Amino acid sequence: ASAFAGCTALVSAAFPSMRTFGQNMFQGCTSLNTFSFSASMTVIAAAAFSGCTALRSVSMPNITTIGSSAFQGCTNLTKAELTGTGATTIGASAFSGDTKLAHLIINSNTVATLSNTNALTSTLIASGDGAIYVPGTLVDSYKTATNWSTYASQIYPISAYPVTDFSTISDSW
Repeated sequence: ASAFAGCTALVSAAFPSMRTFGQNMFQGCTSLNTFSFSASMTVIAAAAFSGCTALRSVSMPNITTIGSSAFQGCTNLTKAELTGTGATTIGASAFSGDTKLAHLIINSNTVATLSNTNALTSTLIASGDGAIYVPGTLVDSYKTATNWSTYASQIYPISAYPVTDFSTISDSW
């Protein structure tokens, strides 16, 4: 727990074989802009990345649990992507205060559990200006699922995700 909390100069981190984090592991690492999630990682503990204001995008393969407040206050986070085959639980306030979060992509074969509608408070998704993308076969299930129904008008099939996401294009070409 809190292993790197407050390391404001930390820019990048990768743990290729880590399976889980302790609480508050990178909390307040305001310069952290890149983190590589290992394929073996399944749990992101509570407040693990809260206050990591330099994070812009996270792609999380095989995550089954995102703890409460895990990414809370990541004010530059625009996209979060969950991939894997298993069920995922997204904890209360997980993305709360991520004021630029416009795209949540959940690509798994089961409906994720949203512990509380406050998981997306103060995001572009909550204000109606963002979207949640899920497998086409699960769109209707998400729209009626507990807590997801709050965002029913913003749930779309992954196939509707914009073809070009300019935030990921490198200007080195």
